[in-house]
Amino acid sequence: MMKVSKEKTKQIFNVLFYMLPPVILATVILWVFKNKGVYPFGNKSIAWCDMDSQVIPMLCNLKDVLSGKTSLLYSAQNAGGMNFLGVFYYYVSSPFHLLVVFVPKTAIPNFANVLVLLKLCAAAFTAFVYFRHAHPTLSRGFAVALSVFYGCCGYAMAYYQILLWMDAVYLFPLLFLGLTKLLNGGKPYLYVCALVAFAYICFYLTFMVALFILLYAGVWAVSTQHPKKKEISARFLVCSVLGVLLSLAGILPLLSAYGSSARQLTDFLTSIKSSGITSDINTSFPLLLSTLAVLPFAFFGKANRKDIPLYACFIFTVFSVIYEPTNRLWHLGAYMMFPARYAFIPCFLPLAIAGARLTPKPLGFVSIDKKETGIDSYNLSAKTKLAVHILTAVCVLAALGGLISYSVTQSTKNVKLFTAFVNSLMGSTASYQAFLSYYGWILLFSLGVAVLYRYKLLKRAALIAVVLSLAITECAFSTRIYMAENAVQKSANEIVLALEKEKTKADQNAGQSFYRVKESRYNYLVNYTGAAGYNSLSHYTSMTDQDTMRLLKQLGYESAWMEVGSHTGTVFTDALFAMRYKTVYGYDWNKQESYYYLADTPYCLPLGLVTSANLSGTTNVFAHDRVAYLKQTYAALCPQGQPLITEWKEWQGENAVIVPNPDGEGYIIGSTGGANPTVFFTFTVTEKQTLYLELFDKGIFTSTDVWPNNLADVYVNGALVADGRGFPYNLHNGFLTLGVYENCTVTVELRLKNNAYLTNYSVFGISDAAMQELCQNTESADLALKGNTYSGKVHAENGDYLFVAVPYQKGYTAKVNGKNVKVVEALDGFMAIPLMQGENRISIKYTPPGMELGLTVTIFTLVGILLAFFFKIKYNTKRVADISYIALIAIGAVTAAALFVFPPLLRIL
Repeated sequence: MMKVSKEKTKQIFNVLFYMLPPVILATVILWVFKNKGVYPFGNKSIAWCDMDSQVIPMLCNLKDVLSGKTSLLYSAQNAGGMNFLGVFYYYVSSPFHLLVVFVPKTAIPNFANVLVLLKLCAAAFTAFVYFRHAHPTLSRGFAVALSVFYGCCGYAMAYYQILLWMDAVYLFPLLFLGLTKLLNGGKPYLYVCALVAFAYICFYLTFMVALFILLYAGVWAVSTQHPKKKEISARFLVCSVLGVLLSLAGILPLLSAYGSSARQLTDFLTSIKSSGITSDINTSFPLLLSTLAVLPFAFFGKANRKDIPLYACFIFTVFSVIYEPTNRLWHLGAYMMFPARYAFIPCFLPLAIAGARLTPKPLGFVSIDKKETGIDSYNLSAKTKLAVHILTAVCVLAALGGLISYSVTQSTKNVKLFTAFVNSLMGSTASYQAFLSYYGWILLFSLGVAVLYRYKLLKRAALIAVVLSLAITECAFSTRIYMAENAVQKSANEIVLALEKEKTKADQNAGQSFYRVKESRYNYLVNYTGAAGYNSLSHYTSMTDQDTMRLLKQLGYESAWMEVGSHTGTVFTDALFAMRYKTVYGYDWNKQESYYYLADTPYCLPLGLVTSANLSGTTNVFAHDRVAYLKQTYAALCPQGQPLITEWKEWQGENAVIVPNPDGEGYIIGSTGGANPTVFFTFTVTEKQTLYLELFDKGIFTSTDVWPNNLADVYVNGALVADGRGFPYNLHNGFLTLGVYENCTVTVELRLKNNAYLTNYSVFGISDAAMQELCQNTESADLALKGNTYSGKVHAENGDYLFVAVPYQKGYTAKVNGKNVKVVEALDGFMAIPLMQGENRISIKYTPPGMELGLTVTIFTLVGILLAFFFKIKYNTKRVADISYIALIAIGAVTAAALFVFPPLLRIL
């Protein structure tokens, strides 16, 4: 047997130590999961809120990309067709997410548990990398304990549902290590790579990280006594610029998608000026408490000048979390929920401070002068000292046991208080007080232990055991209250993913033709139709295009906040958008299981329709009358067709009125003061029609406006059709389907709950005969989609246009018979292209705006770096260094002033 040398054994042992923090963290988390039946020890998923509604569906879309079914650049599975590259960078660009290619879609909601675990373990690992390289003489035991603390920090445990933010948690220790090494005169490679990784993997938080970097570097420039501080300043600025340039391939297409989305940046000046003094500390401050247990170690030992930036930035970031005007500036003005999204920084910094203070001389956790202190200052025998150490250790361990027992008791007794955030996205005063009380005892215990160690009454090994025990206790506590207590069994969203198995059959029925699938009701979150693999109008992320939301709202589909849904609309608009199928809920009584299946829609048109109408100038035709807009759209596509829509606006009221608004626009509907205010529409239907109710609020003026909740309960011929929640409400603000009627009298009854301002109201019907004629007689291109390109053939006359039922956006280019033609916006948000006489071979391609420019700059930058490295090109002259040092101080001062001087001045002025 080959004999392993002692040096080799030592190297292996050192490498294995890097795995110890993630192994400890994973063991504790899995132990809690097992006790609570959470996957992989049960069928419970910890996915909730944004992870459930956005991240998991986008992971399903990513799986389709990785499987070669869809394009990374373009997705027709979301919002009728959109820039998927922007969504990718914003939500799912983590390397960990590539693992979904091996996971069935129906298992991804549970696999999210594994992804969270892996990222938390990665955070513990990278933290250990930081401590071992930033402080090589720090005891590995301390490094392990501090790393476990970071892996289960309050920010990571509370905000794990925004899955990409967890990538920021594990990237930050590497970025901070690279930054500190660079500013200490080391190599810049880790800093540049970590900065680029931040931009590509979690761009949303990169701005906040950039603020921290500039703040830290500015404090360093003012406080450092490094002999090469000017040359280092030049290197830092150059490397930072290179990091930005290398990131543009991802930044530019993401910014383009975000810039066209409905989630525009808030007027942050107004937001800051109108903010309160303190942030929502009930929610934000508990994020910091978990790692403050190590803070007592920061106040002992010999101070070091190079730690000034570390202490200063810790104070600055904690102040930012508390002081709301500054907190908002970190978020560029607004954040709605999830305050202090940069809190992983102040969670890490006290651990970094503790690591610095626990490092042996000259930074060590030892005496503050040359004299002996503590127990060493007494002339005690070795046996007496040993007895004192044993007694102290026993007392400390007893107190630690009591603290662990207290943690278990509190997490059980006050579980409702501790889980306030996961149940409402906000903390409460009661939950805040519970956290303060809980962590207060831990901090008091930690302070006592620190004092004992300071006066050498506690051995280093005992202190390591105590700190590691505190970290393990914190991990178990946070895992339970933030994850396990909120874990849920299979949901309707997960069930709908099983529809993927029907896609092969649906595709075979459609042939090569493009088709979409709609939801028949709002039974599950809107992204899941696309997640199951079907082309869909529905979508909900921060990348939802503003013009798409406006278009779909005009057409009577649900549109609220950043969400669009296809469970509303009409048979005409469904046919126009090539909705071939709808998802329908079912229940298997034998298996006692819910399921979804695909059902045919009444009518379906091909995606591309030929019309003789000139569509090149048909914008701004919508005048806040959605029924009139439907008529105009139909007239443009079928100018010779029979009438499609019949409208009834005559009403009668009991203790209710519909009157013109005094300002001359729209109507006011409401009670006259009597009991049971009701509005009736009574009319006779002859030919077969599908009837709809239109109650259109002013929400069209801003795409993200929500609508008044529960305006009225709606009855048709005495039967309730609005689900008892009233109509409209935020998730059902399109047209309300009343049913199909023929040769009968219909009474539509609105039992009012609230008053409202309406831009339009009516009951209208869509003719079955007109729809059949439209579907049978319309010339179409029958487009198919492959990757990011629509293609097809059609015969046309000179002057004809191809109307394409895809929301118009920048990035589309078209060719007809190999020649470039202009893609025009038609009918307030659709696409159209001019056709030629005879046969037309059509190709419509989408390229994310900004991608080509960003990729070009990134490639040229990378080539320039390689050439400079190969030819050893040097840029650093004394003049450049002098200017860079002054510039860095100025940049740091401006950053500090922007964060801590500008907000209070703005409030005063």
